[in-house]
Amino acid sequence: MGTQPQTPADVDFLKDKEGVTCIMNTQQSKDWKYWNVDFAAVAARCEERDVHLERRPFPDFDSEVRP
Repeated sequence: MGTQPQTPADVDFLKDKEGVTCIMNTQQSKDWKYWNVDFAAVAARCEERDVHLERRPFPDFDSEVRP
């Protein structure tokens, strides 16, 4: 687990230097806005580089207190 790829170059690094073949993205769309991530560009690079991209967003760092 690690931070999300934020640019197509991040996908290249993961593929070329780390041998990554699959990315599980758990970020919500609001997270992309916060981090200024062009998810479409990242997803396109994954497809170009034959890196499987799986998206399963869920809330993280929820400050709401629940019983």
